[in-house]
Amino acid sequence: MEIFKVKFLTKKGVPDGISRTYHKNGKINVEATYKNGVQVGIQKDYYQNGKLKIELPLDKNGLVNGIVKIYYPSGKNNVRRKL
Repeated sequence: MEIFKVKFLTKKGVPDGISRTYHKNGKINVEATYKNGVQVGIQKDYYQNGKLKIELPLDKNGLVNGIVKIYYPSGKNNVRRKL
């Protein structure tokens, strides 16, 4: 997998807001949210075809907390696991 472009917002030089990396074909690879330099919320990873690959819930400390969802390239839900 080759990353083509990275976009993220910062506040005083620290990641704060939505961050996106893109596949070479221009579609989103990973979308994540940062608050004061810590990744929070749900990280979404995508296949090169643009379909959702993984939803990874992160708590306010940046730790995985909740149900992780993994999808097939077709978009159909494959696995749901609580971590």
